Amino acid sequence: MADRKVEKARFEMAGTSAGITRGSAGPGVYWFQEEVSLVGANPTGTNHGRLTYLTTTVPAQSVFLGASMTVTELANIAELAVELIATDDATEGRGGAPANASELCGAGISADAGGTATDLECGSGATLNMSIARTSPGHLGTTNILALCNGDASNTTSAVTSGKVMVTVWYAGSAAPNVGAQTSDGS
Repeated sequence: MADRKVEKARFEMAGTSAGITRGSAGPGVYWFQEEVSLVGANPTGTNHGRLTYLTTTVPAQSVFLGASMTVTELANIAELAVELIATDDATEGRGGAPANASELCGAGISADAGGTATDLECGSGATLNMSIARTSPGHLGTTNILALCNGDASNTTSAVTSGKVMVTVWYAGSAAPNVGAQTSDGS
């Protein structure tokens, strides 16, 4: 068997970190982190209503291996439950539920599927640095755009002026994550 060389690389760009377990940007296993601001979101009573897109996308047909979310700054509103989804809908307005969405991390993932069966609570009364995770794999297909959405229909419906979430995603795919490929407001 030929010797295999595994290289690790790290790069940072605009608050996003990514780890590459291959020496080039070709097929491999990748992870990235993006601290996502919730400022400007205006939660609605719609479960799965989009709060903001991540600016990093993954290649289509990737295999999702795991994700976690950590509250790094509490929101100014009392209730703000957040979930991470993958979608192929890059233009859904804030508050609307993106089409073809798959929940990657949140209450829709049962504990027996390697997940935390709860949404990430980010409201003013939540716990700073609280984390939730999912470790069960799944095929993403064409749903390579990531977003934070309302985790339930009971979020406070006021403008968010503070709040951040550190999102970590681990996947196997044809290329490294595309940093800056999407704007947070979908434009």
